[in-house]
Amino acid sequence: MRLTTLVSALLLGLTSALQGAVTFSIQEIGSDVVFTGSGTIDLEGLGAPASAGWSGSVSPSNAWAIVGAGGDADVYTVSVFPTNIGSGGTTFADANTGDLFGVFKSHLYVPQDYISGSSLLGTSTFSGQSLASLGLTEGVYTWSWGSGGNADSATLTISAVPEPGTWALAAGIVSLGFVGLKRYRKVRGAVSKA
Repeated sequence: MRLTTLVSALLLGLTSALQGAVTFSIQEIGSDVVFTGSGTIDLEGLGAPASAGWSGSVSPSNAWAIVGAGGDADVYTVSVFPTNIGSGGTTFADANTGDLFGVFKSHLYVPQDYISGSSLLGTSTFSGQSLASLGLTEGVYTWSWGSGGNADSATLTISAVPEPGTWALAAGIVSLGFVGLKRYRKVRGAVSKA
């Protein structure tokens, strides 16, 4: 489980570095649901924050997805948000690491005294759970705020991860594609020499 959590966090970190915003991923991995978040957040133009204490948790019917270790958070209001990410109630994670941050309907949670633009990384694991048992609906959900140069967003992707056999099949198909391309180039080279 630790390896899959690490791989998910690394892939999510790469994705958010390419997109320049904060990204969250909730994935069914084996018999657990792993929630990872990473990226940076621009707080310019969001006004004064409120404070709250929290820990890694989800409440799909409330568009609530907060990742990371428990603690105090600053809470900002955002302008565009989904009204739900499924139909489930509130579930707290069994294990949390890293920064505490996330979304809850029209609110953005960041670590208390977060410095705008600083890197964030957090993971929460819901042991023995599935997307269905948590009441999460697969899809891509976006929260956004600010305008112009201060526009920013948070994107949450909820998906089931393919079983290892599916990954092996996909790797085999890609390998066959490379073999086919190599043969094509070899045949094409022989034809052009003739």
